[in-house]
Amino acid sequence: MAWRPRHDAFAEASRALRLASPQGPAFEAVASLGQALEVHATYEEGVLWPRYAEVAPPDGPGSLRALHRDHALLRGHLARAADPDPLRRAWALARLEGVLEHHDLREGTHVLPALEALGVQVDLSEPPVQLASIAPAPLDGSPASSSDWPAALTHLATGRCPRLPDVPDLPKARRAHEAYEAALIEVGDPTRTLLARREALLTAFDRALELAWMSGQAKAPWLRRLRVSVPTTPR
Repeated sequence: MAWRPRHDAFAEASRALRLASPQGPAFEAVASLGQALEVHATYEEGVLWPRYAEVAPPDGPGSLRALHRDHALLRGHLARAADPDPLRRAWALARLEGVLEHHDLREGTHVLPALEALGVQVDLSEPPVQLASIAPAPLDGSPASSSDWPAALTHLATGRCPRLPDVPDLPKARRAHEAYEAALIEVGDPTRTLLARREALLTAFDRALELAWMSGQAKAPWLRRLRVSVPTTPR
């Protein structure tokens, strides 16, 4: 299997996990993605990156340190991808998707061109990835009251549509809040498909996280507990 289709499969699997998350942990799908990513990461770390090290920059986005940090983050987020707590699970899956996208860009920009220049053939023989199934039952989609950011985000993580705490009266925050409200309308629209409503719910969750950040929650204890700490040196 080529590198691009494999990374596309990881992206599809992580998105499916996010879409299925409001109905509960998808244990089998998480285990499948975890196994596939570990096989892939081990191959990169043991076969491809030693060759890349011959030409890799000592620091910056194309450094081995940055690549290893990506893998550490992916492993850390995957470890929480089936967490019974809906907010911890939703956060982990959102970050997993984001790091996969970022890592894909990093390798496509720095690693693959360098390996091609060195004449290294990328030959992947890896297990298939099982996609999480989306239950046919619709989401609740009902309004929910929330007094703080973790409560609001937990409602979103379980398929409900909360009114958010107050946000700064700034242009960027207003735009994000408008996008959040538009997504909620789609979540509650019974004429839309289940998949479209789930996609809108993810949009609402992502915009709510942005608004929490803009509202000074970056160092709040509840958000610090969601983050994954990674080693600063390669395994």
